[in-house]
Amino acid sequence: MRVVQNRKKWLLVPLIVLVLAIVAGVVYGIVFNGAVFNAGTDLTGGYTMNVRLGSALTEESQPGYEDTIRKVIEAPGEYSSALKEQDVDGLTVRSFFVAKDGADKELKVVFTAPGYTDEEMFGEDGESGILDALCAAVKDEVRSADDPFGVNVVPGEREDATMGTEMVISAVCGALIFLALMLIYLSVRYDLASALILAGGIVLDVLMTLALMCIFHVEMTAMFFAAVIAVMAFSLVTKIPAFDLMRGALRSGSTASPEEIANTSVRDSLVRTSAICGTGVVSVAVMTVIGAIMSVSGLVAIGLPLIFGFVSSAFTAMLLAPSVWAMWKNSRAGRRETVSVSAESARTAPARDEALESFFAGDENVAPVPDG
Repeated sequence: MRVVQNRKKWLLVPLIVLVLAIVAGVVYGIVFNGAVFNAGTDLTGGYTMNVRLGSALTEESQPGYEDTIRKVIEAPGEYSSALKEQDVDGLTVRSFFVAKDGADKELKVVFTAPGYTDEEMFGEDGESGILDALCAAVKDEVRSADDPFGVNVVPGEREDATMGTEMVISAVCGALIFLALMLIYLSVRYDLASALILAGGIVLDVLMTLALMCIFHVEMTAMFFAAVIAVMAFSLVTKIPAFDLMRGALRSGSTASPEEIANTSVRDSLVRTSAICGTGVVSVAVMTVIGAIMSVSGLVAIGLPLIFGFVSSAFTAMLLAPSVWAMWKNSRAGRRETVSVSAESARTAPARDEALESFFAGDENVAPVPDG
């Protein structure tokens, strides 16, 4: 295997992904009023709308109503001249709930509006806000020609974020503590440089997960932070086999070059690493597909970032981390060789006596060396 020899290609892959994420972030920021990530109501809160449909709301008719409401909210300028004038855009429907029974049966709609304040949504000083105009547009589209007065749409209360800033900070601190403990453990198991390479690989896997979440604009909920911790642990497990073999080769006194040691270690650990990565990715993919089929949004919300992180972990474990390890070993060996050559030159070079050299060269200005 020529893993290390192709290290430039492996280093280029995460750079390309990060550039794509930056471009996607700029595009999404323009389209969705600054929302680079598709943050759900767990993190940002949201707004609600109550659509009273009465007996017209059945299991058969509910999907049709949901589609109509979603179209109006996510493209309001096409259904309301007032909202078109205000250039309202970037709204995203997050969920629907059926509430009450009988004549009062209604659909509760939860949606997010990044870039808009509560004053803009609810209105101030007695003026109608964006939410009132949305309700009017939804009412016009949903009501039936046979029963034009059977539908009523009213604004609901604001949905607060279930995961506040303090909880987000706590989750980030937990991830940093986990990384610090892993760095200590890896320093004891290997050496500080190898530990830093492994920790860097873990951080890169988290960054790749974030980048792919941005590129594909996957909804980010509170479950994302649990997925990040799982990705960090999985990333460590996938990198251990190759690094164990590289450590064993060094301890056995192998005379092979760092490239040969890294390539051989990757080849010998390929089956084990592939089994770990394949099992993880397939298991999570099956869970995510089942969640999508059964409309369990929580499974999809945690499944997609896990898949992104697991795939990145496989890439860094089998290609990137061993290449970086070999590069570091080569640079260290090069420095040692330079120091060794300099020391050898200093030992073998004869001492020079400038006075004697000048005397034998016939310089009359140099005083002769006195006897005894």
